[in-house]
Amino acid sequence: MKLQSATVLCLDVAFANTGVAVFCPRRERFTHAEVVTTAPAANRKDIYAVDDHQRRCSELFSRLETIMERHGCRQIVAELPSGGSKSSRAASMMAMAAAVVFSLSTARRIPLVCMRPSQTKQLVRPKGEVTKEDVQVLVRKHFPHAAETLWPKTASREHVADAMACWMAYQKTKE
Repeated sequence: MKLQSATVLCLDVAFANTGVAVFCPRRERFTHAEVVTTAPAANRKDIYAVDDHQRRCSELFSRLETIMERHGCRQIVAELPSGGSKSSRAASMMAMAAAVVFSLSTARRIPLVCMRPSQTKQLVRPKGEVTKEDVQVLVRKHFPHAAETLWPKTASREHVADAMACWMAYQKTKE
């Protein structure tokens, strides 16, 4: 399947806040953006951690699948860290979120392209420190329509900007 003709689900993968952007190559623009949030159970004393993790994985899978169906996505491009978590808990949360994306790709029988955060940051600056704001400025410059109309008005827009930048990084790898 040619990516140029397929609508793409672009993701900034995380367990708590996954940035989502849908890119339509035919229209040459992003047509949808949101942050999928999964929150831990309010009363953790009454629920096992594994049950709460399963619920959150199901919520993330269901929402991403709904977005894919609604927008006709036929490929996933996802920013997935390859390590470097600050704690074993953070690493396990990232692994669960990644497993959700892997499962979605497998269940839907569509290709998944994994990008590293460093590939996205290199779009902004080949070497040196890159902030979330730097990434947002870059995306705003290339896709002003998306930044004005699709970005959430909350601080969580950084996750949407990362998902859009992930698409840009993927495009750069094809050059």
